[in-house]
Amino acid sequence: GSLKATGTITVGSANFAESEIVGQVYAGALQAAGMTVTFKDAVGARQVTMPMMEKGDIDLMPEFTYSLLAYLDAKAEPSSDVDTVVAELTKALPASLNIRKASDVSDVNVFVVTPATAKKHDLASISDLAKVSGTLTLGGPPECPKNAACIPGLEKVYGLRFEIK
Repeated sequence: GSLKATGTITVGSANFAESEIVGQVYAGALQAAGMTVTFKDAVGARQVTMPMMEKGDIDLMPEFTYSLLAYLDAKAEPSSDVDTVVAELTKALPASLNIRKASDVSDVNVFVVTPATAKKHDLASISDLAKVSGTLTLGGPPECPKNAACIPGLEKVYGLRFEIK
């Protein structure tokens, strides 16, 4: 497009594919607009990236609104309304940080099983996993055991239990 920008910026990403891809898109767009961009990819989980953002080691980083809110406020309630989540996230962010406009696209967590596993256990939905809870292995990112959209949410909403390894 016609966007023009000057200056230097450091764009970072967390240690999972979606964050790295979106971070690269942001970095590329800013570079195309004329900025000098340093890209720090796969920096780590929020326990690493948030302090880097607060110290100014990273200027811009893609985030997931509710996941970040849940990290900052363990009592935050999930909501499918982006404006509600953004308003709560804005309040929860450290004073040195701010959130930009949320993207119009959506990224949601999904849980999948192989067709053979679905057939064997008659699985068609997440709630069906309750009847085999504790017999299957859940694979997920490092923050899954504490992320409200992962294991804690599955336990709270569906009563599923997972051994954490």
